[in-house]
Amino acid sequence: MQKLSVYIGDETYHIALGRVKFILGDSMKYFSLINSIRKSFDHIENSDYAEELDQKTKVLINDSEVDTKKWRFYEINQIFDCEYELSLGSKSWMNRYIEEILSEIDYHEIIPTINSLYQDLEDIIKEHMDQLMSFDLVPKLNEINAKMILKNLRYELSKDEVSASSYDLNYNDLILWKLNMAYYLAKRKPLVHHLVLVNIPIITDEIMSFLKNTNFDTNLSFLILEYQEKYPGSLEQVYYLKHESIDFADEVSIYNSILIDYPKKLSMDEFKEIAHAYFSGESTEETKILHQILVK
Repeated sequence: MQKLSVYIGDETYHIALGRVKFILGDSMKYFSLINSIRKSFDHIENSDYAEELDQKTKVLINDSEVDTKKWRFYEINQIFDCEYELSLGSKSWMNRYIEEILSEIDYHEIIPTINSLYQDLEDIIKEHMDQLMSFDLVPKLNEINAKMILKNLRYELSKDEVSASSYDLNYNDLILWKLNMAYYLAKRKPLVHHLVLVNIPIITDEIMSFLKNTNFDTNLSFLILEYQEKYPGSLEQVYYLKHESIDFADEVSIYNSILIDYPKKLSMDEFKEIAHAYFSGESTEETKILHQILVK
């Protein structure tokens, strides 16, 4: 399991990255946490302003600085615009996806065929130029390759075999398409770890089913912002971010942040049953006690 450490001023967040990690709690703290991760992957240095306010940020993975040759960071949200995605260049998950597809096309038999036709077209252009000139001006067309295709590629959406726009896509189709794209990229680059932030308003049953049931490779980690403060799945997949930051995959963190101050003695297994009930939305005397501790 990989460890993501985020330092913001005097606050520290340690997150155990497995296949899926749900971040629950304070949405205002989400902003600072995610901005710090973006900043690190974009190689943005701390500003004088951040230094002055003692809000310097640092992100480590497995106690080392982020190596963007070994790690890639993508964001998934409910917004999609083809032209905007294309304008992002290497920062776009869609461009990365197309690049991977085109890397296979580079070796397709149609590529040398097209380049041969380009040579024929060069000869035709030259013949017409020779009629007007007493010297040689040799036309040259760039050979087609994956990089050239990507530069000239344009997209049009269609649905049910008719023209469509991004506004015609339903919520589940759009999010599942993006999740599958992340899955594809990780499969194509097994030596690179892919950290994918999922920042969407609702985790539907279809999306949850994908996250629970898809057999992800170990080089793919989803970091999911959950705005409902409920998650009925595995407790180890919960990172709680509020007054305290607690990774429920880390029993030491649970003990230091919760059990040491709990009004009665509990075993770890007993506490986990209460915590699972709490995050599933159950209301009992025990979950009310836990709620008071978490939001204090």
